Amino acid sequence: MSVQTIKSLLQHDDSASPQRIGFLLLNDFSMLAFASAIEPLRSANRQSNRNFYEWVIASPTGEPAVASNGVEVASHGDTSVLQECRMVFVCAGVNVRKNTDRNVLNLVRRLDRNGAVIGAICTGTYVMAAAGLLDGRRCTIHWENIDGLAEEFPELDITNDLFEVDGTRVTCSGGTASLDMMLNLIAQSHGSALAAEVSDQFIHDRIREPTDR
Repeated sequence: MSVQTIKSLLQHDDSASPQRIGFLLLNDFSMLAFASAIEPLRSANRQSNRNFYEWVIASPTGEPAVASNGVEVASHGDTSVLQECRMVFVCAGVNVRKNTDRNVLNLVRRLDRNGAVIGAICTGTYVMAAAGLLDGRRCTIHWENIDGLAEEFPELDITNDLFEVDGTRVTCSGGTASLDMMLNLIAQSHGSALAAEVSDQFIHDRIREPTDR
């Protein structure tokens, strides 16, 4: 399924309302992958002089989440702040199994039942798989984790693409692929010219498609 379809999933009845995107940060998440996802949203608002996007950050406990590089990122609150988000990305990194507990799995299932588009960045795909949200769906994960994910969840259709969109499931391999995923979404939602301006702001010479390397 294309990014165009995700664009339609994100539309509100009131087109003037900003799209609210949530980020659930698990400890040891990848700072690069997270920043590469959230910064394009900020830049799109700045370049357009519009409030196209809003974002909220949550952690399972409501306390600051600690990235794999040791930097703490403050949360806007506990996971209740994600309830009004149309799309929620689970952001993880190393030690994802250790940082995934029953509460996290139940949360993403509940968000899915409530109609949110569920996404994953880097090893956040493991959380979606463990929650049963990727059965019969295409997905991707950081290349370092492909074999392990396939062994634990042999029923999954795992690719090595930069990002995958299948229905209301969005997965991203992490790193700078998060930037390309968001630039594609911005292009589909608000035009390729705005996406190009955002890309230029980050000295990003071209916007990659999912199958590009």
